[in-house]
Amino acid sequence: PMLLEKGVIVLVSPLGAAGFLGLLALLLAGWGRRRWSVFLGMLALAWLGIWSLPVASHTLRAAIEAQHPPLAMDAVPRAQAIVVLGGGVLPAERPGQLPNLQEAADRVSHAARLFHAGKAPLLVLSGGSNQAVSATSEAEAMRQVLLEWGVPAQVMVLESRSRSTRENALFTAALLQTRGMGRI
Repeated sequence: PMLLEKGVIVLVSPLGAAGFLGLLALLLAGWGRRRWSVFLGMLALAWLGIWSLPVASHTLRAAIEAQHPPLAMDAVPRAQAIVVLGGGVLPAERPGQLPNLQEAADRVSHAARLFHAGKAPLLVLSGGSNQAVSATSEAEAMRQVLLEWGVPAQVMVLESRSRSTRENALFTAALLQTRGMGRI
């Protein structure tokens, strides 16, 4: 299932789709289908060119984000727990190094803001790592950052086994279920 999931993600991404179209164009050229080969090759280049322009990706992102405007902090309902999915913090490569905040680190800072505003008494940090390249899990890296931002250690629960968003959801749901929590 994880291989299929990753394969679908690659095909949906602009680079993956362009690569697939380019590979298909090469195969068609090898089979003597010159017109289709040229068409798919040009389509692959055009697709890659369009998504290489910041205006294309920014326009799509803005359209999606406009459907979900942010709430004012006082309008955010209280919950039993705040779940923070991995992807915003890169764990340190070696012990003693600090985690690297990435482009999606706003999810971690937003979790800290929600906690400090009293929106939930517990934070569940979800994210594993490849132990061959990381000194800690992504959940542990988020914990380190949140500690520096004033979130107490005792209110954080780590889910450190997940390696994908799907596993984040499955493992976190199981963890919350064992604690009897359903409002997150």
